[in-house]
Amino acid sequence: MSKLFKRDLALIVAIILAALALWGASALFKKEGESVEVRLRGELYAVLPLNKNAELDVEGLCTVVVEDGETYVKSSTCRNKLCENHRPISRAGETVACLPNGVTVTVKKEGGADFYV
Repeated sequence: MSKLFKRDLALIVAIILAALALWGASALFKKEGESVEVRLRGELYAVLPLNKNAELDVEGLCTVVVEDGETYVKSSTCRNKLCENHRPISRAGETVACLPNGVTVTVKKEGGADFYV
């Protein structure tokens, strides 16, 4: 092995380790969410508390479910169904998006709501 190849390999390993450390730290320190913000075409559609089970129909485009402190898209009219296949989310800042229908579901940490649906 040449010196250049060994240095390249060492740099790649260092970058991978740094990325893993940052990912682990962000997962460790991320806060549990308190509410779910549902937006339709960028406009606030509803805010649901994460501590209360609920099911919300978003104008027939998709169904958002809050269950056991997590939220997910149960069904959608879009073709690719990526939003349905996304894992349930529960930590502040996590988002599920159904781009064809213009629906986003985001977990929020504090308040963030003047009303609950």
